[in-house]
Amino acid sequence: MKKFIHKLFSMRNIFSVILYLLPKRLSHPLIRRKINLNYKLPKDLIFKIAETKYEREQAFQILQEAFLERNLVDKNETGIRVTKYHALPTTSVLIIKDKNKVIGTMSVINDSPLRLPVDELSDISEMRKNHKKITEVSAFAIRKGLKYSRSYLMFPIMRFMSEYTHFYLHSDCLIIATHPRMQSFYTAVLGFKPVDNKIYHYEFVKGAKAFIQYIRFDDALKWQEKIYRGKPPKKSYYSYAQFDFSDNFIFPERTYYQSFDATMSAEDLDYFFNDKSNIFSNLSLDEKKKIKELYFFKYYNKIIEKDEKNFQRKYPRFPTNCPTRITAPAKQSSNGLKQDVEHQGIVTQVGEKGVGVYSSRSLKLNEPVYLNIQLADDAQALIKANPIWTDNNGQYGCELIQNKSGNAWAKFIFYLEKDFFNLEKKSA
Repeated sequence: MKKFIHKLFSMRNIFSVILYLLPKRLSHPLIRRKINLNYKLPKDLIFKIAETKYEREQAFQILQEAFLERNLVDKNETGIRVTKYHALPTTSVLIIKDKNKVIGTMSVINDSPLRLPVDELSDISEMRKNHKKITEVSAFAIRKGLKYSRSYLMFPIMRFMSEYTHFYLHSDCLIIATHPRMQSFYTAVLGFKPVDNKIYHYEFVKGAKAFIQYIRFDDALKWQEKIYRGKPPKKSYYSYAQFDFSDNFIFPERTYYQSFDATMSAEDLDYFFNDKSNIFSNLSLDEKKKIKELYFFKYYNKIIEKDEKNFQRKYPRFPTNCPTRITAPAKQSSNGLKQDVEHQGIVTQVGEKGVGVYSSRSLKLNEPVYLNIQLADDAQALIKANPIWTDNNGQYGCELIQNKSGNAWAKFIFYLEKDFFNLEKKSA
């Protein structure tokens, strides 16, 4: 009881409550004034994606311990916390390592057929209309008893997460659900904006209060440049966002413009979601179908659903971010000549027999177009594709009619599949 009273009336909590109650014009400058950014991180402190079973299990243990201490989850026999979103190949578990020990974690969840955790709280369909790709950041936790404080580790992992999400996953919008008391920090320091100004109760974590915020990366950078102009580096998150942390940050290698990092073998998928939890057994058939859309080896699908007669996509689709020139059929111009209509787009999904395309202009269904796709800095492909469906928000699903680029397209598909091939070999 004494510990609880001491914690309740600690100076930090009193200050947090005061800031929460003050108007923004007063509280936000105070919050920014309190930050002290460290640009020289210890060489043994590494920020990266979890790539092994060992790294992932440590991250899930830290998450369970942190959430249990805050009474956000119940105690369980396995000592780990995982969700259905962690089973997706489009979710990345970020970790902080001190030497060989994982000491912190954060999860980055790409929008997918399973949607996002915040969809359980709020309708973000309008946001999807206004953004090409939304990613949710979740499950931030730090190991107890460290020589580093939570705030010391929070800023570098947020910086790593932002760079990874924007430049490697190619998201243009980041969304987060936090306790309402943290709203002012994310708004004042990073430039987040509220989605709808409502406070929700997150059943995901025992009904805890949640406030949803988002940033558009390009807008946030402009806001940070303006708000931190003239501030010393240790007080400027804009300076911090430009700093070179290459000695401490390890990003995945990219040859082509892919937008995911598959790092979990079928064996590990079985271990975490069947053996160490009952995630897969508790999924609905529709949820299993949606997860299986993101995998394609039988090795994976028989783990997700034992009945292999259920849905399995014959040709997988992979998240990408490939700029493309879209050439629509020639149209009659005012001078009587026929001219092709060309405009810009983004190939957001790629498969052997089809592509997903975000188009800056409307396309007519069942009227084939040519896609001149930038696969990498030094690789292109030209394909003829037929739009067969649209979500009416600029996204089109197209079947591939003709590959007019030789083996460049095949090499691209193989590159996207290789992570799964390598992971399957580990499970064999």
